[in-house]
Amino acid sequence: MKKKISIVGVINLLMMVILLTIVGSNDVAYAATEGKAEIWGLDGSGGYSVFKSYSVGSGYYATEFAHNGTNSYLLWARPADEGTATLWTLNASGGFVSGKTYTAGKGYYATGFSHNGSNGYMIWARPAAEGSAVVWTLTSAGNFISGKSYTAGPGYYATDFVHNGTNAYLLWARSADEGTAVVWKLSAAGAFLSGKSYSAGKGYYATAFSHNGSKAGIVWARPPAEGRGVVWTLNADLTYSSGKSYTKLAGWYATGHETLPASGSSGATLKTVSQETIVVKKAGSGSGTITAGSQVCNAACTELAITYIAGKQVDVNVTPAAGSYFAGWETAGGVQIENIYYANPGDTVFAIFEQK
Repeated sequence: MKKKISIVGVINLLMMVILLTIVGSNDVAYAATEGKAEIWGLDGSGGYSVFKSYSVGSGYYATEFAHNGTNSYLLWARPADEGTATLWTLNASGGFVSGKTYTAGKGYYATGFSHNGSNGYMIWARPAAEGSAVVWTLTSAGNFISGKSYTAGPGYYATDFVHNGTNAYLLWARSADEGTAVVWKLSAAGAFLSGKSYSAGKGYYATAFSHNGSKAGIVWARPPAEGRGVVWTLNADLTYSSGKSYTKLAGWYATGHETLPASGSSGATLKTVSQETIVVKKAGSGSGTITAGSQVCNAACTELAITYIAGKQVDVNVTPAAGSYFAGWETAGGVQIENIYYANPGDTVFAIFEQK
Protein backbone atom coordinates (compact mmCIF):
# COMPACT_ATOMS: atom_id res chain seq x y z
CA MET A 1 0.00 0.00 0.00
CA LYS A 2 1.36 3.41 -1.01
CA LYS A 3 2.33 5.54 1.98
CA LYS A 4 2.82 8.61 -0.20
CA ILE A 5 0.68 10.38 -2.76
CA SER A 6 1.46 13.41 -4.87
CA ILE A 7 -1.17 16.12 -5.19
CA VAL A 8 -1.28 18.31 -8.30
CA GLY A 9 -3.55 21.33 -8.81
CA VAL A 10 -6.18 21.32 -11.55
CA ILE A 11 -5.51 22.69 -15.00
CA ASN A 12 -7.83 25.70 -14.78
CA LEU A 13 -5.60 27.21 -12.12
CA LEU A 14 -2.41 27.08 -14.14
CA MET A 15 -0.89 30.10 -15.78
CA MET A 16 0.31 28.34 -18.91
CA VAL A 17 0.30 24.84 -20.28
CA ILE A 18 2.31 23.04 -22.90
CA LEU A 19 1.45 19.87 -24.77
CA LEU A 20 4.19 17.38 -25.51
CA THR A 21 3.65 14.50 -27.87
CA ILE A 22 5.76 11.39 -28.19
CA VAL A 23 6.98 10.77 -31.71
CA GLY A 24 9.65 8.77 -33.52
CA SER A 25 13.14 9.53 -32.23
CA ASN A 26 14.48 10.70 -35.58
CA ASP A 27 11.68 12.01 -37.75
CA VAL A 28 8.34 13.76 -37.22
CA ALA A 29 6.94 11.48 -39.92
CA TYR A 30 6.74 8.77 -37.24
CA ALA A 31 4.75 11.01 -34.97
CA ALA A 32 1.62 8.87 -35.02
CA THR A 33 3.17 5.52 -34.16
CA GLU A 34 2.42 5.61 -30.42
CA GLY A 35 -0.57 7.92 -30.07
CA LYS A 36 0.51 9.33 -26.70
CA ALA A 37 0.64 12.85 -25.30
CA GLU A 38 1.44 14.65 -22.09
CA ILE A 39 0.33 18.04 -20.79
CA TRP A 40 2.64 20.12 -18.63
CA GLY A 41 1.59 23.02 -16.44
CA LEU A 42 4.03 25.94 -16.56
CA ASP A 43 4.21 28.69 -13.96
CA GLY A 44 5.89 31.23 -16.25
CA SER A 45 9.17 31.31 -14.33
CA GLY A 46 10.56 28.02 -15.57
CA GLY A 47 8.79 25.67 -13.19
CA TYR A 48 6.48 22.95 -14.47
CA SER A 49 4.52 19.92 -13.42
CA VAL A 50 3.14 17.05 -15.45
CA PHE A 51 -0.61 17.58 -15.36
CA LYS A 52 -1.90 14.62 -17.30
CA SER A 53 -0.83 11.87 -19.70
CA TYR A 54 -3.09 10.58 -22.47
CA SER A 55 -3.09 7.70 -24.93
CA VAL A 56 -5.50 7.23 -27.82
CA GLY A 57 -3.75 4.49 -29.78
CA SER A 58 -1.53 3.98 -32.79
CA GLY A 59 -2.11 6.25 -35.79
CA TYR A 60 -3.07 9.41 -33.86
CA TYR A 61 -0.88 12.45 -33.21
CA ALA A 62 -1.78 15.09 -30.62
CA THR A 63 -1.44 18.45 -32.36
CA GLU A 64 -3.20 20.85 -29.99
CA PHE A 65 -4.38 21.50 -26.44
CA ALA A 66 -6.89 24.27 -25.74
CA HIS A 67 -8.71 25.56 -22.67
CA ASN A 68 -11.51 28.13 -22.40
CA GLY A 69 -11.90 28.41 -18.63
CA THR A 70 -14.56 25.71 -18.43
CA ASN A 71 -13.35 22.79 -20.50
CA SER A 72 -10.12 21.63 -22.07
CA TYR A 73 -9.76 20.19 -25.56
CA LEU A 74 -7.20 17.77 -26.99
CA LEU A 75 -6.94 17.42 -30.77
CA TRP A 76 -5.78 14.08 -32.18
CA ALA A 77 -4.93 14.21 -35.90
CA ARG A 78 -4.80 11.31 -38.29
CA PRO A 79 -2.34 11.35 -41.25
CA ALA A 80 -2.99 13.85 -44.04
CA ASP A 81 -3.62 10.91 -46.39
CA GLU A 82 -6.81 10.36 -44.39
CA GLY A 83 -7.71 13.96 -43.61
CA THR A 84 -9.52 13.18 -40.37
CA ALA A 85 -9.14 14.13 -36.71
CA THR A 86 -10.77 13.46 -33.36
CA LEU A 87 -11.39 16.16 -30.77
CA TRP A 88 -11.57 15.20 -27.12
CA THR A 89 -13.48 17.39 -24.70
CA LEU A 90 -12.02 17.22 -21.18
CA ASN A 91 -13.29 18.51 -17.86
CA ALA A 92 -11.38 21.04 -15.73
CA SER A 93 -9.32 18.32 -14.07
CA GLY A 94 -8.37 16.77 -17.42
CA GLY A 95 -10.80 13.85 -17.35
CA PHE A 96 -12.28 12.62 -20.62
CA VAL A 97 -15.83 13.81 -21.30
CA SER A 98 -16.49 13.04 -24.96
CA GLY A 99 -14.92 12.67 -28.40
CA LYS A 100 -16.02 13.84 -31.85
CA THR A 101 -14.50 12.92 -35.21
CA TYR A 102 -14.15 15.32 -38.17
CA THR A 103 -13.23 14.79 -41.83
CA ALA A 104 -11.88 17.48 -44.17
CA GLY A 105 -10.65 15.13 -46.89
CA LYS A 106 -7.40 13.73 -48.22
CA GLY A 107 -4.50 16.16 -48.08
CA TYR A 108 -5.77 18.09 -45.05
CA TYR A 109 -4.09 17.82 -41.65
CA ALA A 110 -5.68 19.10 -38.42
CA THR A 111 -2.97 21.21 -36.78
CA GLY A 112 -4.83 23.42 -34.33
CA PHE A 113 -7.99 24.08 -32.34
CA SER A 114 -9.28 26.82 -30.05
CA HIS A 115 -12.51 27.47 -28.17
CA ASN A 116 -13.45 30.89 -26.82
CA GLY A 117 -16.51 29.71 -24.90
CA SER A 118 -18.92 30.58 -27.69
CA ASN A 119 -17.43 28.83 -30.70
CA GLY A 120 -14.79 26.29 -31.58
CA TYR A 121 -12.27 26.79 -34.40
CA MET A 122 -10.37 24.00 -36.13
CA ILE A 123 -7.62 24.59 -38.67
CA TRP A 124 -6.85 22.15 -41.46
CA ALA A 125 -3.47 22.72 -43.13
CA ARG A 126 -2.58 21.87 -46.68
CA PRO A 127 1.02 20.85 -47.54
CA ALA A 128 3.69 23.55 -47.23
CA ALA A 129 4.20 23.39 -50.98
CA GLU A 130 0.74 24.95 -51.28
CA GLY A 131 0.91 27.25 -48.25
CA SER A 132 -2.81 27.29 -47.60
CA ALA A 133 -5.27 26.25 -44.90
CA VAL A 134 -8.97 26.15 -44.06
CA VAL A 135 -10.43 27.26 -40.72
CA TRP A 136 -13.69 25.72 -39.64
CA THR A 137 -16.00 27.61 -37.31
CA LEU A 138 -17.94 25.25 -35.05
CA THR A 139 -20.77 25.68 -32.60
CA SER A 140 -19.95 25.51 -28.91
CA ALA A 141 -20.96 21.84 -29.05
CA GLY A 142 -18.62 21.19 -31.97
CA ASN A 143 -20.99 21.15 -34.94
CA PHE A 144 -19.81 22.61 -38.26
CA ILE A 145 -21.00 26.11 -39.17
CA SER A 146 -18.71 27.37 -41.92
CA GLY A 147 -15.20 27.26 -43.39
CA LYS A 148 -12.81 29.99 -44.50
CA SER A 149 -9.66 29.56 -46.61
CA TYR A 150 -6.34 31.36 -46.15
CA THR A 151 -3.19 31.39 -48.29
CA ALA A 152 0.27 32.58 -47.26
CA GLY A 153 2.14 31.09 -50.22
CA PRO A 154 4.49 28.17 -50.91
CA GLY A 155 6.84 27.31 -48.05
CA TYR A 156 4.39 28.28 -45.30
CA TYR A 157 2.56 25.72 -43.17
CA ALA A 158 -0.39 26.66 -40.97
CA THR A 159 0.36 25.18 -37.53
CA ASP A 160 -2.16 26.92 -35.27
CA PHE A 161 -5.27 29.11 -35.12
CA VAL A 162 -6.53 30.93 -32.03
CA HIS A 163 -9.68 32.97 -31.43
CA ASN A 164 -9.95 34.76 -28.08
CA GLY A 165 -13.34 36.35 -28.70
CA THR A 166 -11.89 39.69 -29.83
CA ASN A 167 -9.37 38.74 -32.48
CA ALA A 168 -8.16 35.64 -34.24
CA TYR A 169 -4.53 34.68 -34.88
CA LEU A 170 -3.09 32.36 -37.52
CA LEU A 171 0.43 30.93 -37.16
CA TRP A 172 2.35 30.19 -40.35
CA ALA A 173 5.62 28.29 -39.84
CA ARG A 174 8.54 28.11 -42.21
CA SER A 175 10.77 25.02 -42.22
CA ALA A 176 13.03 24.26 -39.26
CA ASP A 177 15.99 24.92 -41.57
CA GLU A 178 14.91 28.56 -41.52
CA GLY A 179 13.50 28.74 -37.97
CA THR A 180 11.08 31.53 -38.78
CA ALA A 181 7.32 32.08 -38.57
CA VAL A 182 4.64 34.67 -39.22
CA VAL A 183 1.59 35.41 -37.05
CA TRP A 184 -1.40 36.89 -38.82
CA LYS A 185 -3.74 38.99 -36.71
CA LEU A 186 -7.32 38.69 -37.93
CA SER A 187 -10.58 40.39 -37.06
CA ALA A 188 -13.19 38.51 -35.05
CA ALA A 189 -14.81 37.63 -38.37
CA GLY A 190 -11.54 36.30 -39.76
CA ALA A 191 -10.44 39.19 -42.03
CA PHE A 192 -6.69 39.88 -42.30
CA LEU A 193 -5.49 42.88 -40.28
CA SER A 194 -1.70 42.59 -39.99
CA GLY A 195 1.23 40.18 -39.90
CA LYS A 196 4.31 39.91 -37.71
CA SER A 197 7.44 37.83 -38.40
CA TYR A 198 9.56 35.99 -35.84
CA SER A 199 12.88 34.17 -35.99
CA ALA A 200 14.15 31.68 -33.40
CA GLY A 201 17.04 30.36 -35.49
CA LYS A 202 17.87 27.28 -37.49
CA GLY A 203 16.55 24.05 -36.01
CA TYR A 204 13.45 25.62 -34.41
CA TYR A 205 9.94 25.05 -35.73
CA ALA A 206 6.93 27.13 -34.65
CA THR A 207 4.26 24.61 -33.67
CA ALA A 208 1.79 26.52 -31.50
CA PHE A 209 0.45 29.97 -30.63
CA SER A 210 -1.86 31.26 -27.88
CA HIS A 211 -3.38 34.61 -26.94
CA ASN A 212 -5.69 35.28 -24.00
CA GLY A 213 -6.24 38.99 -24.64
CA SER A 214 -3.40 40.26 -22.45
CA LYS A 215 -0.55 37.83 -23.11
CA ALA A 216 0.46 35.59 -25.98
CA GLY A 217 2.90 32.75 -26.52
CA ILE A 218 4.70 30.82 -29.24
CA VAL A 219 6.15 27.34 -28.91
CA TRP A 220 9.33 26.67 -30.87
CA ALA A 221 9.97 22.93 -31.02
CA ARG A 222 13.37 21.39 -31.48
CA PRO A 223 13.68 18.04 -33.34
CA PRO A 224 12.15 15.03 -31.52
CA ALA A 225 15.62 13.54 -31.11
CA GLU A 226 16.33 16.38 -28.65
CA GLY A 227 12.93 16.32 -26.92
CA ARG A 228 12.82 19.98 -26.00
CA GLY A 229 11.14 23.24 -26.90
CA VAL A 230 11.22 26.94 -26.16
CA VAL A 231 8.18 28.94 -25.05
CA TRP A 232 8.22 32.62 -25.95
CA THR A 233 5.94 34.90 -23.95
CA LEU A 234 4.67 37.83 -26.00
CA ASN A 235 2.96 41.03 -24.98
CA ALA A 236 -0.61 41.72 -26.10
CA ASP A 237 0.72 43.59 -29.16
CA LEU A 238 2.75 40.49 -30.10
CA THR A 239 6.14 41.99 -29.24
CA TYR A 240 8.64 39.67 -27.58
CA SER A 241 8.73 39.62 -23.77
CA SER A 242 10.73 36.57 -22.65
CA GLY A 243 11.63 32.99 -23.48
CA LYS A 244 12.03 29.78 -21.52
CA SER A 245 13.37 26.38 -22.53
CA TYR A 246 11.79 23.09 -21.43
CA THR A 247 13.18 19.58 -21.90
CA LYS A 248 11.32 16.26 -21.81
CA LEU A 249 13.06 13.22 -23.35
CA ALA A 250 14.23 12.17 -26.77
CA GLY A 251 11.21 11.20 -28.85
CA TRP A 252 8.91 13.92 -27.51
CA TYR A 253 7.86 16.95 -29.54
CA ALA A 254 6.25 20.15 -28.19
CA THR A 255 3.09 20.65 -30.24
CA GLY A 256 0.62 22.77 -28.27
CA HIS A 257 0.35 25.76 -25.98
CA GLU A 258 -2.31 27.65 -24.06
CA THR A 259 -2.09 30.87 -22.07
CA LEU A 260 -4.70 30.72 -19.31
CA PRO A 261 -6.28 33.41 -17.14
CA ALA A 262 -4.87 33.62 -13.64
CA SER A 263 -7.29 32.48 -10.92
CA GLY A 264 -9.51 35.38 -9.89
CA SER A 265 -8.30 37.77 -12.59
CA SER A 266 -9.21 38.64 -16.15
CA GLY A 267 -5.86 37.84 -17.72
CA ALA A 268 -2.74 35.82 -17.13
CA THR A 269 0.23 37.57 -15.60
CA LEU A 270 2.49 34.56 -16.10
CA LYS A 271 4.46 35.71 -13.07
CA THR A 272 2.29 34.80 -10.14
CA VAL A 273 0.50 31.62 -9.16
CA SER A 274 -2.49 31.06 -6.93
CA GLN A 275 -2.43 29.13 -3.68
CA GLU A 276 -5.16 26.62 -2.96
CA THR A 277 -6.01 24.25 -0.14
CA ILE A 278 -6.82 20.57 0.05
CA VAL A 279 -7.74 18.83 3.31
CA VAL A 280 -6.28 15.44 4.26
CA LYS A 281 -8.31 13.80 7.04
CA LYS A 282 -7.58 10.74 9.11
CA ALA A 283 -10.00 7.83 9.02
CA GLY A 284 -10.19 4.30 10.39
CA SER A 285 -9.70 2.72 13.80
CA GLY A 286 -5.94 3.36 13.99
CA SER A 287 -3.79 6.46 14.22
CA GLY A 288 -0.70 7.99 12.63
CA THR A 289 1.04 11.12 11.38
CA ILE A 290 0.49 13.00 8.10
CA THR A 291 3.29 15.14 6.70
CA ALA A 292 3.35 17.51 3.72
CA GLY A 293 6.59 19.47 3.55
CA SER A 294 6.85 21.46 6.77
CA GLN A 295 3.20 20.83 7.63
CA VAL A 296 2.65 18.02 10.14
CA CYS A 297 -0.48 16.46 11.60
CA ASN A 298 0.63 14.30 14.53
CA ALA A 299 -1.36 11.77 16.58
CA ALA A 300 -3.27 14.53 18.39
CA CYS A 301 -4.81 16.14 15.28
CA THR A 302 -7.49 14.79 12.96
CA GLU A 303 -6.86 16.61 9.69
CA LEU A 304 -4.26 18.64 7.80
CA ALA A 305 -5.12 21.59 5.55
CA ILE A 306 -2.41 21.53 2.90
CA THR A 307 -1.65 24.69 0.98
CA TYR A 308 -0.29 24.13 -2.49
CA ILE A 309 0.60 26.18 -5.55
CA ALA A 310 -1.77 25.50 -8.41
CA GLY A 311 -0.12 23.21 -10.90
CA LYS A 312 2.73 22.29 -8.57
CA GLN A 313 3.19 18.88 -7.01
CA VAL A 314 2.98 18.33 -3.25
CA ASP A 315 4.11 15.04 -1.70
CA VAL A 316 2.04 13.81 1.25
CA ASN A 317 3.50 11.11 3.52
CA VAL A 318 1.96 9.06 6.33
CA THR A 319 3.57 7.22 9.26
CA PRO A 320 1.41 4.74 11.23
CA ALA A 321 1.59 4.92 15.02
CA ALA A 322 2.63 1.90 17.10
CA GLY A 323 -0.12 -0.73 16.92
CA SER A 324 -1.55 0.70 13.69
CA TYR A 325 -0.99 0.20 10.00
CA PHE A 326 -1.72 2.35 6.97
CA ALA A 327 -4.62 0.93 4.91
CA GLY A 328 -4.59 3.36 1.97
CA TRP A 329 -5.81 6.63 0.48
CA GLU A 330 -9.37 7.44 -0.54
CA THR A 331 -11.26 10.39 -1.97
CA ALA A 332 -14.41 11.76 -0.35
CA GLY A 333 -16.33 9.61 -2.83
CA GLY A 334 -14.61 6.43 -1.68
CA VAL A 335 -12.31 6.07 -4.69
CA GLN A 336 -8.91 4.59 -3.89
CA ILE A 337 -5.87 6.71 -4.81
CA GLU A 338 -2.57 5.42 -6.09
CA ASN A 339 0.52 7.61 -6.53
CA ILE A 340 -0.90 10.87 -7.94
CA TYR A 341 -4.14 12.73 -7.18
CA TYR A 342 -5.18 15.67 -9.39
CA ALA A 343 -6.82 17.96 -6.89
CA ASN A 344 -9.57 20.51 -7.18
CA PRO A 345 -9.40 23.36 -4.64
CA GLY A 346 -11.21 22.41 -1.45
CA ASP A 347 -11.09 18.66 -2.07
CA THR A 348 -10.85 16.24 0.86
CA VAL A 349 -8.65 13.14 0.85
CA PHE A 350 -8.71 10.47 3.55
CA ALA A 351 -5.62 8.75 4.96
CA ILE A 352 -6.92 5.49 6.46
CA PHE A 353 -5.18 4.04 9.53
CA GLU A 354 -6.41 0.77 11.05
CA GLN A 355 -5.49 -1.06 14.26
CA LYS A 356 -3.39 -4.19 13.93
